[in-house]
Amino acid sequence: MAGRSAGVPPNFFVSGGYAVRGVIKNVGGTASFVGTPTITELGEDDPAWSVQVTTGPGSLVIGVNSAATPDVVRWVARLQTAEVAW
Repeated sequence: MAGRSAGVPPNFFVSGGYAVRGVIKNVGGTASFVGTPTITELGEDDPAWSVQVTTGPGSLVIGVNSAATPDVVRWVARLQTAEVAW
């Protein structure tokens, strides 16, 4: 996933990129991790940015924290999945 700020001072055009890898299983409509997902920082201008992934009933949530940047940050993510049905 990648994010970029709109460019309000003092954080002109701050950017960050991250890779998240992990395994999720769904048992009875509840999604949970198998092991711990790995989050790799590919590059970032502001070390206060962070990424979290969580699961819940039937869902995967990707959360980003760019609170240190005073302007709007736009994020984009690409999700690649493979499903094994039993």
